[in-house]
Amino acid sequence: MVSGLESLRWRGLVLLTLLLVSGASYAQVSQVQVSVDKNPVLVDEPLVVTIEVNDNVDRNAVNTDVFLDDFMVGRTSVSHQRSIVNGRASATTTFRVVITPQAEGEYRIPAIEIDGVRSQPISLRVVAEREDNDGSRGTAFLTAAIDNESLYVQQQFTYVAKLYLAADLSGGNIIPPELEGGDVTQVGKDSESLEMVDGQRYKVYQREYAITPNRSGNFAIKGATFEGEIYRQRSDSLFSTFANTIPVTAKAPPIDIQVKPVPSNWQGDWLPSELVSLTRELKPDSGPIDVGEPVTLTYMLTAVGVKPEQLPELDIPEINGARSYPEQPEVNSFVRNGTSISQVTQQVAIIPNRPGELIIPAQSLAWFNTRTDKPAVIEVQEQRLQVAGISVSESAASAEPAQPEADTTATANANQSAQEPPAAPENTSWWQWLAVISMVLWLLTLAVFGYAWQRGWFNKGQKSAQTTPAQSNSDNARHGIEQSTAKHWRALQRACKANQPREVSQHLLAWGQSRFTPAPTTLTQLAEHLANPQLSAEIEHLQRHLYAPSAQADWQHGKALYQALHSALATDSAPTDKSKLPPLYGR
Repeated sequence: MVSGLESLRWRGLVLLTLLLVSGASYAQVSQVQVSVDKNPVLVDEPLVVTIEVNDNVDRNAVNTDVFLDDFMVGRTSVSHQRSIVNGRASATTTFRVVITPQAEGEYRIPAIEIDGVRSQPISLRVVAEREDNDGSRGTAFLTAAIDNESLYVQQQFTYVAKLYLAADLSGGNIIPPELEGGDVTQVGKDSESLEMVDGQRYKVYQREYAITPNRSGNFAIKGATFEGEIYRQRSDSLFSTFANTIPVTAKAPPIDIQVKPVPSNWQGDWLPSELVSLTRELKPDSGPIDVGEPVTLTYMLTAVGVKPEQLPELDIPEINGARSYPEQPEVNSFVRNGTSISQVTQQVAIIPNRPGELIIPAQSLAWFNTRTDKPAVIEVQEQRLQVAGISVSESAASAEPAQPEADTTATANANQSAQEPPAAPENTSWWQWLAVISMVLWLLTLAVFGYAWQRGWFNKGQKSAQTTPAQSNSDNARHGIEQSTAKHWRALQRACKANQPREVSQHLLAWGQSRFTPAPTTLTQLAEHLANPQLSAEIEHLQRHLYAPSAQADWQHGKALYQALHSALATDSAPTDKSKLPPLYGR
């Protein structure tokens, strides 16, 4: 029984569809009606022009360009409806066009022509203020409010738009407010609530904007505008599925503001804000540290109610006794509790080059407090850190052997001996006999050595000398690398070949510490010890890349550093060793 009813229902639907199609095929346009949803209308208040055609026509049948002379044209929606009355099918096409008058006066909605049929024109009155005082709000209206009507240039303020709807929303969009010479940005997400207004329940959609004026003077904020569709009262018609929404528009009234210029006595970067903070963190924050050991300074500047591009560039001070490598600043912005906050963070690598007390100078930043309407200054205190070790300039001198001092002492002793009067002659007969005996023994030794050489007693000694450990380790001796440091040298060679800056820094320092005495504690000390300008430049470039990555995105100086080290070691070992270092890229 149920299946039979379902079959009859489907047959009925098919029959109705065939009747509609056949009826519509013989219908033609005979009537075009035009109406508006409000008259009079306010300036800058959107209204809806409804065009009904008693036929199924194309959605491009209405040319909305006819409204452009007097109005700003918005969205257009099209709906189709079919019905059967007394067995006769009919079709209706409805166009809804949103237009907005720009000035006060009397206007005409022109006649609309479709398939040779014209509508009647409509007179429209546009007024500056609403004439009725009945307090009626209608189905949809939009309000706006700001938190400050008198402010300074580049001082951010909040614009709150509230959309009130007495019907269910199908869809739509809130067009942001506009300020001449200002920036408008939505802040956060929309919120929804319910309110009773004049005894009627409304659903309220709230949206907030951050507006920043960039010019001083008196301005009017053009109110936010809503364009959308709401559901009308439900219909039981079988064919009303696509015709149960109607377009609605609403516009917030304009708001006047006064924007004051920057005070004439202000100097430096202009930063108007409710709250500004500046912090500086030092890692490590306690000493002592060694000469050449990197120290990281982290600056963080935070300001409330400003755009990221308004934050001033941080002034990084020069630090005596150290080299500074600032990184690229990192700028962020976020919203917290409905308030926009901008923040810039910058790190600076500090490398001390001499022992003693490292002083990080105090810093200050001037800003304008918009709450107190007065200038303000924020400061970070001076910081101190103890640096241990020896200075870079002294490290090379301390690495040299103490031979000059010995020579000086010997020279002084010689001079002293030369200035002293000669001692009185003593009895020298005993040492004359000793000299004669020594001469005889020396001649005897030469005779024995000559006899042994002729007998070939030293052949085995020559053969064994050819296989001494010194010969087998000649490579390490040539390079000035002991067998215990060979692994560091090989690792350094691989890192240079692969252009790996951190590995090069690690293995170069490890090799230098095992190669020289006293051992260098930093790469800078190693460069000073070898005293090679090319190597010093390559090590400086390596450190700049490691501690200031923004200076160069990619480090490709592995081969150049290895060649500079090759040259430095060849020069350093030239008096005693004429051998060469192995090439970085062997054949």
